[in-house]
Amino acid sequence: MEVVKRNSRSMNGRYKRRINRWFLLLISLLIITTIVIIRVPRYIEDSNLLKLGYDKIALQHIRKRKLTKTILKNQYYSEYLNEQIKTDSFKQEYLTFYLIKSPITEDDFLLYDRLVAKGYTEETVLKLFEQLYFYEMTPLLVFDHVEDITIYINDVLTNRDKNTEHFFTLTNNYITYYENTEPSPNQDSHAMIVNKHYYLDASFTPKIVPMNVRYASKNVEVEHETANAFMQMHKAMTDVGLNAYIGSGYRDYQYQDDLYKKYVSEQGQEKADSIAARPGHSEHQTGLSIDLNSATTRYNKFGETDEYFWLVDNAHNFGFIIRYPYGKDSITGYSFEAWHWRYVGVELATKVKESNLTYDEYYELYLK
Repeated sequence: MEVVKRNSRSMNGRYKRRINRWFLLLISLLIITTIVIIRVPRYIEDSNLLKLGYDKIALQHIRKRKLTKTILKNQYYSEYLNEQIKTDSFKQEYLTFYLIKSPITEDDFLLYDRLVAKGYTEETVLKLFEQLYFYEMTPLLVFDHVEDITIYINDVLTNRDKNTEHFFTLTNNYITYYENTEPSPNQDSHAMIVNKHYYLDASFTPKIVPMNVRYASKNVEVEHETANAFMQMHKAMTDVGLNAYIGSGYRDYQYQDDLYKKYVSEQGQEKADSIAARPGHSEHQTGLSIDLNSATTRYNKFGETDEYFWLVDNAHNFGFIIRYPYGKDSITGYSFEAWHWRYVGVELATKVKESNLTYDEYYELYLK
């Protein structure tokens, strides 16, 4: 009886050991299968990423950012993307931007966003960056929305041989002035903008002060900080033997209305719109704009004077910018006005000058 029991226990033990071995074998197979399922596709993906041109460090960042499938599906690769994807400054939402431009600055990212906000599709914006320079795209922030961007691109390319950051002309017109206008924002700031799109109503009146005849014609008034800045600039000019004075400063809404109607009656509306603002759309109503004369010339010759060229080099140090620069008529909507200077403060004036943009473009890009 004891022998039978021992044999029974021995058989049960062997059976259990066989079950355990099979169980362990099954578990091992499952683990191996799981590893294969996970590792093989990953190996294939890594191999394909390497074939595209990415290095092994970039592969780690691609996986970390969960971009493997997107990149492989669309076959995205550029040397610049390969380098930038490894940096902390990489902006994943601009993935396709890294494919068509190198390097990309913070200004580029901002312009990209502004154009999208203007209503252009990401595909259109990429097309613009692929074919145009920065200064050839910033006018689009001022212009009306261009439905067929190919027309604009071709226009720019046609005129590229004569255009620079300092001169920009186009064959076609891309803006309709005085339509869909808006009140000027930030009307308590020296950075406020007034142009053929942004306006001031008839009640707007800045804090103005009368100018001494040492600095201006009789009865000229300007905004009080503008007055102080001009007096400092005037001293700097006289220290080097130059002299410019303010021929016109603040104009109220009614004055501008009368002036504009006078130009229309004498020269017609189209010509009047190129040389004078409609009421509410004049910077002179801000008190921040001044028209300058020299002791020997009037407005139309001021651009030929030593005073003008000194201002081009130095006015920003006192907070002034030239508002309607030469060769930018298609953007500002005004003919070149060498005499028309606008106070915005030293810091902003310096930035505007360094940008080589019109104030209209600068405002839409950086201040809006």
